Amino acid sequence: MKTKRIILAVLTSGGYGREVVEGIQDYAHSHAPHWEFYFEGACNHPSVQTYLRLAVTDWHAHGIIGQLMHGNLPTLVHKHRLPAVNVSSSIPTTIPSVVPHAGMIGTLAARYFLDRGLRNLAFIGRNACMYATQQQATFQAAGTAAGVSCHLMPEYSRQQTWVEEFKRIVTWLRKLPRPLGVFACDDRRGRDVLQACHTLGVRVPDDIAVLGSDNDETSCLLSAPPLSSVILQGRNIGFQAAELLDHLMRGEARPKRPILVAPSGIVTRRSTDIVASDDPNTTAALRFIHDQAHRPITVHDVLAAAPQSRRAMERRFRLSLGRTPKEEIRRVHLERAKFLLSQTDHKIQNLAAEAGYSRYSLFVKEFHAHTGMTPSAFRAQLRTASRLIVKG
Repeated sequence: MKTKRIILAVLTSGGYGREVVEGIQDYAHSHAPHWEFYFEGACNHPSVQTYLRLAVTDWHAHGIIGQLMHGNLPTLVHKHRLPAVNVSSSIPTTIPSVVPHAGMIGTLAARYFLDRGLRNLAFIGRNACMYATQQQATFQAAGTAAGVSCHLMPEYSRQQTWVEEFKRIVTWLRKLPRPLGVFACDDRRGRDVLQACHTLGVRVPDDIAVLGSDNDETSCLLSAPPLSSVILQGRNIGFQAAELLDHLMRGEARPKRPILVAPSGIVTRRSTDIVASDDPNTTAALRFIHDQAHRPITVHDVLAAAPQSRRAMERRFRLSLGRTPKEEIRRVHLERAKFLLSQTDHKIQNLAAEAGYSRYSLFVKEFHAHTGMTPSAFRAQLRTASRLIVKG
């Protein structure tokens, strides 16, 4: 089979880009062993743009996958009619794209904070950044639908230095109500918020809980405290991008809309390890439920940890969360199960116990009632990279 020369122009300074490249490798190893690559992990650097142009004109590349918004890359692709797939949603493009589903990310983040009892939400994005704008819209809509206030970091009309922008974040956070849940459009922005909290002497997560997006482990674990983050499925995106490029190089029709890949969950680290309620009894009960997500606890166990009458606890839960203690226990166990199914290879029978279920049969029954599918089908759906296609 004839060798295909593929350009990879993917920024690998962050976790998302590295995962995308890994997904492309997965596809090449399993479906396209005849591909060879020209790889540039710093495709936004001016000198690298020259190398990429030569890879098209002199190396005679057959296709390109990358964050195709840097420098002259879009012009190069269109001029040479090069089959191309874009994996960035920073700015609009007419190039076929496989990107994270920014709208679902915003909704997921809002529900995450609401489930922890937070009733003050805030969002910080980036000027003229498409994925940040889309996240903001759905994050704000989910908060509004739940009847809670959502504060937005104002955009600024001119280019700012990092120091100027940091001062703006500090000023913005100082004025906001607490306890507060702040969703940052990406992990770098999340780290900015955590540093601003440190400058203000704000307790994280007690006063301000901070959630990022990308789950770049290097960046998240360098933060103080470690940053919680949305999982974007970069490896899944890379695999689908390579598959799409393969189809395009065969002359098949390009998709009319971007392929949008849903987030697979959230990794909770110290920056959001909070349960918030105006009532201390409810806060103590919620803390116990979340801390014991790996055990088969009951409402009686919760009452022992946060003494009060059962009727009073149920009334307080309904007022704060809109659900009963039993429903909260079930929700926390199911969320842990979904995380383990998506992020580990543990056998499902063993995973049930890790998610706090005393019996495997009970786990399967409750999981099916909640999701409409068995745990094995849920995992298979993630592994087969099911596509969500919407108008771009």
